[in-house]
Amino acid sequence: MSPRLAPPPLRRLHGFRRRAPLIPLLPVAYRGSYVRRLLAPRRPVERALLSVIQQTYLAGASTRTVDALAETVGVPGTNPAVVDAQANDWDRRVDAFRHRRLRDVYPYLLLFERTALVREAGEAQPATIVVAVAVTESGNREVVSLAIRSAAAVTTFWESFLRDLKDRGLDSLEMVTSDKLAGLLPALAAVYPGTHWQRCRESFITEALATVPTEGRRAVEASLRAAFAEPDAQGALAALAGVRARFEFAFPELVAALEAPTGALVSYYRLPRRDRRLVASINALASLQRELRQSCQVVAIFPHQQALLRLAGTLLQERSDEWVAYPQRLRRRPRGGAAVAWAGSGSAAAWALRLAA
Repeated sequence: MSPRLAPPPLRRLHGFRRRAPLIPLLPVAYRGSYVRRLLAPRRPVERALLSVIQQTYLAGASTRTVDALAETVGVPGTNPAVVDAQANDWDRRVDAFRHRRLRDVYPYLLLFERTALVREAGEAQPATIVVAVAVTESGNREVVSLAIRSAAAVTTFWESFLRDLKDRGLDSLEMVTSDKLAGLLPALAAVYPGTHWQRCRESFITEALATVPTEGRRAVEASLRAAFAEPDAQGALAALAGVRARFEFAFPELVAALEAPTGALVSYYRLPRRDRRLVASINALASLQRELRQSCQVVAIFPHQQALLRLAGTLLQERSDEWVAYPQRLRRRPRGGAAVAWAGSGSAAAWALRLAA
C-alpha cells in the first residue's frame, strides 16, 4: 500500500502588504548626480531657477545648501556678465506677463499670499508674494497678476494692486475669494464697489479645528461641513448657530471663532449653484501654492526681490499657460494625489514624477 501524499500547500489569496519599490531611491537634489541633467535648459521654470541660483551664488548671498547645488551645476566658473544678461532677459519676460492686457471676462478672482525670505541690508527679511488667479464662468483659470507686498505698505498696496487689474481689463468682477488679508476689504470697496468677498471656507474650517482638542475635531468638522452643505444661506447661518450652541460649553474657544462675522462665509450662495464650487474656497490652487513654496525653499534666501519675482513669475506663467492650453483636463477633479514639483522635494516619489514627465 503506497503512502499517502501530503496535499499541496494552499495558494495565498492575498499578496504581501509590503512591496519592493518600483524605482530605487534617488539622491537629494543638491547631493546627487541627477542635478546636471535636471537643470539642463528644458522647462522655463528650471531655467529661471538656475538663473536665480547663479545670481545668488555670485552675489555671495547664498546658503550652504545653495552653495553645494551651485558647485554641482558648475556655477563658480560662470561669467557674471552672462548671468546678469540672462537674468535681465527673464525679468523682461516676467514683467510682460505681469502687465499684459486681459482679454477674457472674469467674474471671479482668487487671491493668496506666500511668504519667502529676501536678503535686504545684509539681513534675511520676509517678503510676501501676492498672486491673483481669475476664473471664468465655465471654470477656466488664468494667473492674471503677481506682486510683492511689503509689510509697511499694507494700506496702499491692495488699492494699487486691484486698480492695476481693473486698468488692464478686469472690469466685470463679481466676487473675490481669499483668506483674511489685512487691508483688502477697504480697497475692494473703493476699486470694485458692489463686489462681494468670500472668505475661504476650507481655511475657516482649519482655523476653527485648531481651537478644538484632537478627540473632538471629528464631530466639529462634520457639523461645520454639514452646515455649509445647506441649500441656501439662511439654512447655513442657522446651522452655524446650531454648531455654536452645541459646543458652547465643551469648546469655548471654538465658540469665540464662530462668533466672528459669518456673512462672508456664505457669500457664494449669491451665485448660481453651478458656480458656487468655483468661489467657495481657494483649495483648487493648493497644488500651485505647494509648487511655489517648494521652489522658494530650494533657494531659501533670495538675493533681492527681483530674483523672487523672476522665479515666482516664471513658474506662475508656465502653470497659467497649461490652464489655458488644457482647460477641460485641468477642470477635472484629480483622482489620485497631485503631482509635486521636483524643486525642493527630496522624496523618491517626487523625483519619479518629475523624471517621468
